[in-house]
Amino acid sequence: MTSPDPRTLPVLNLGYLGVYSPEPAQWLPYATDVMGAMAAEEGDAIRVKIDDRSHRITVHRAERGGLAYLGFEVQGPLELELSEQVLGNAGVPYERLEGEKVEDRKVAALLRFADPAGNSVELFYGHHRDYEFQSPAGVSRFVTGEQGLGHAVVIVPDLDRTLDFYLRVFGFKISDIAVKGGNRTVFLRCGPREHTLALLQVEGVTSPRLHHFMVEVDDIDDVGCAYDRVQDNGVQVQLTLGRHTNDSMISFYCKTPAGFLMEYGCQGKWMKPTDAATTMTKGDVWGHRFVKSGQGVNDSLRKS
Repeated sequence: MTSPDPRTLPVLNLGYLGVYSPEPAQWLPYATDVMGAMAAEEGDAIRVKIDDRSHRITVHRAERGGLAYLGFEVQGPLELELSEQVLGNAGVPYERLEGEKVEDRKVAALLRFADPAGNSVELFYGHHRDYEFQSPAGVSRFVTGEQGLGHAVVIVPDLDRTLDFYLRVFGFKISDIAVKGGNRTVFLRCGPREHTLALLQVEGVTSPRLHHFMVEVDDIDDVGCAYDRVQDNGVQVQLTLGRHTNDSMISFYCKTPAGFLMEYGCQGKWMKPTDAATTMTKGDVWGHRFVKSGQGVNDSLRKS
């Protein structure tokens, strides 16, 4: 195991995600019947569980759906102390949370700060582990462990400034760059997962927002069964089944009760630390056809 770079945050993965939703209770059937996850109500929030950790997603009540916070995991207390030094040296204001907030996140210790786009970011260690995960929908396994929850794609108003922050302060590496019209996306990694965070700049968007989060399952049958469950439960499919060129993932995208998207996939590519950044000239090997709102998947395919 190599020593962490003392100039950058020693982040392992995206450990958890907090989101806002107008009606958190809608996530109970969404998590269990659509995702195949476990879910429980806790106060005014919903906890979504996909492995032996207490939770990976927390849904909080708010008037509008969106990103509440990104929770990045570090190894232990020394790494959290190093994180304080890195943030201080970079001139990033932060707070070390105590008491109820730490208990709410179900971690041992927690730092909080904002990235240049205004997204709330948390660093933690000691995430609670409780009981074994058992999918109510028969999902064989969600791919987590050293790869964490999955990934998040966030729309930011100033991509260059936000990217510089994640490169210089977090020490993330660029996996891919994509440019389409006036939109730009940079895919970033901090471990073996091809990207843990992607930053997207969209023409005309002046405030940060969550585009989608991704969860990965073990095989194509898990994805196919989830694709059926999405349609059986009347959830809007946004992009049909397809395979991406960058991370080789076979996936589909669907709406969540909060309005942003969920990507559900398998067979994501692992990266080595020395793998160079590439520029994507094509987004997909096949599939990922856009489905217009109010159209069924088959209707969309017949017209594509």
